[in-house]
Amino acid sequence: MLIGLLGVSYEETAEICGCAIGTVKSRLNRARAGVLEFLGENSPQELIERRRQFSAHHWDTGAQDAKTPKTYLR
Repeated sequence: MLIGLLGVSYEETAEICGCAIGTVKSRLNRARAGVLEFLGENSPQELIERRRQFSAHHWDTGAQDAKTPKTYLR
């Protein structure tokens, strides 16, 4: 949380937590891997690709005629 959300350095985080910098890095790596697993992704690259695909096909906000219903990604 300190590094990812607050932007605290590894060194500051290690000091706050009372552990070595290597321990902070290891725990952060495990946490990131856990989030990817929770999201059903195998790698950060897969997550980035999926996000790009979603962005390319995001909500249709273009003008449409009255007879054509809007379609959204689900």
